[in-house]
Amino acid sequence: MYNQAIATGNPKTFLIIFGLFVFVLPIGNLLWFPLLALCLLGMWHIAKRFKERSAFSSDEKWFVFLVLAFFVPALISLANTADMGRSFNYLLTLPLFSLAGFYSFVSLRRAASLGQIARIILGLVLIAFAAQIWEFVDPESPFGHGTGGRYHGLFASAFGGNLKLPFIAVALCMFCIGVFIEERAKSLVVLSSVVMIVVVVLSGTRMVWLSLVYLIGFLITALIAFRGRESLRHLLLGLVFLVCATGATIFAAKDTALMERVNQSLVMFEEFNYQNVNSALSNRLPMWETTLKMGAENPWIGTGANAWRYAYPDYVAQDSEGDLVEPDEEQRLRALYLFPHQQVLEVFASTGVLGLLGLMFFYLTLLKLAINAYRTRNAAAFFTVLGLCSYFFPFNTHHAIYSSWITGWLWLWVGIVFGLLNRTLPSASGFAKR
Repeated sequence: MYNQAIATGNPKTFLIIFGLFVFVLPIGNLLWFPLLALCLLGMWHIAKRFKERSAFSSDEKWFVFLVLAFFVPALISLANTADMGRSFNYLLTLPLFSLAGFYSFVSLRRAASLGQIARIILGLVLIAFAAQIWEFVDPESPFGHGTGGRYHGLFASAFGGNLKLPFIAVALCMFCIGVFIEERAKSLVVLSSVVMIVVVVLSGTRMVWLSLVYLIGFLITALIAFRGRESLRHLLLGLVFLVCATGATIFAAKDTALMERVNQSLVMFEEFNYQNVNSALSNRLPMWETTLKMGAENPWIGTGANAWRYAYPDYVAQDSEGDLVEPDEEQRLRALYLFPHQQVLEVFASTGVLGLLGLMFFYLTLLKLAINAYRTRNAAAFFTVLGLCSYFFPFNTHHAIYSSWITGWLWLWVGIVFGLLNRTLPSASGFAKR
């Protein structure tokens, strides 16, 4: 029997640990400690559920099936993995991180108010945002000066950072935007939106530039699909805001390394051919061709979850263009060939068709969550899941989907979305009122 009292975690405990997680993100490897705490709490919660013989709700079962959609193909891929150690590492960390996500899920559904944690998160993002602006305007800043047109502030490689603020900021700011919409705090909604856009643009990172484009597309689609003609005023206001923001950014970035990076990314529109598209994608097309061949030659179970970097050299010689040479150890250490920067191809090459089926289930789950969140007028869940969708959208470039920090981040946020969707909404929620 399902017992709601037993099946619910402690929202205050979760929000404190989640706040610590956001705080330590740019500080080396400290982020693993809050995740470990959430994992242990998840284990304790599951053990308590079995002890009390409390059944699982339908959404909790869906969460488990989603985890299995990644775990089972990765387990089967062991039969053909190029690196047993790395594949085992993923199989061990996935359940742990999913336990952290599960505890997030069961805790947030009892959260009465999210305004305080949203303000704390926005404050932390603003600190990182200020550091990013400092790096952009001051070549003598302690963060360096935008290597290759990339400005990451506290997350800059020159400052010891190993995570990318833009990817994190999109999810964090979208969470804050949703919460502030529920509170009808319009000024904070605008502030969160501006911070997110500036952080993304200054990052010089194509994957989050595309994420922002997709995010805007998702919002426009949702407005038209759910509100029809009523959405026209919002669309016009949004377009005016985007034009102004884009114009200001172009003016500020004129004659900088950032603008050179923008121009490189747009070269494919000057003449759409293989060379220009490859240049716009930082010469990744041959890598993607090889990754596709890796999957085509191992179609059912792939070459091993989290083992792409070790399987890849065996297939490089088959590149039709001959543009890519087998990476040596120095190139590996410089992270040039650690992952293919495209999650659909990576999943296909690593876990085959079985992995692609699991990934498709993941995409359908995100779509289901977004639709349910909108229909129930759940702003926090809706905007958070859109932030997640924009990065993991299949037509994007990505970090390694089997890496530890992407796995931890992914399942934490999947759990947060499930929890937000299952909570009791504040009666004064200002989302999608007709």
